Amino acid sequence: CPSSTLTLKMGIENLLRHYIPEVLEVRPVAA
Repeated sequence: CPSSTLTLKMGIENLLRHYIPEVLEVRPVAA
């Protein structure tokens, strides 16, 4: 279901923010 996919994506992004701060600058703000 879409909501579980969205939650998973957010979880991965949170992990990336901890390990790779540059990801915040690379990923589009609109996404």
